[in-house]
Amino acid sequence: MNRTICNIKYDINSLNEKVDKMYDTILLEPSCFDHSSTEKNTENIFQMELSNLPLETEDELEEFEKKLTANKEFRMKLIAELKRFSRSTLPSTVRIILRKIFTDALLEKFSYKGLK
Repeated sequence: MNRTICNIKYDINSLNEKVDKMYDTILLEPSCFDHSSTEKNTENIFQMELSNLPLETEDELEEFEKKLTANKEFRMKLIAELKRFSRSTLPSTVRIILRKIFTDALLEKFSYKGLK
């Protein structure tokens, strides 16, 4: 009986997390419900940027970082996109997001301490 209750509790927590993610997505991207041509153009540009991932060179990394710091809308859309890759544990979430954004060859040039 305790095992069944624990399983139900886990399922409810999992569903709550999914609902929270959907709610965050709606808050971060209210424009997804507005289908104006400007929004479609912005979305097309964003999708083109995502197609350039994973980053392979330091120049691509610098350009990507400039876009993240200069364009708040791009940053928010990227956050919403990366939230889709969340997993049950933090290490697995970090691994999949790093694989999505960077190639191994690029990350080999950097350390976890921020040094080149």
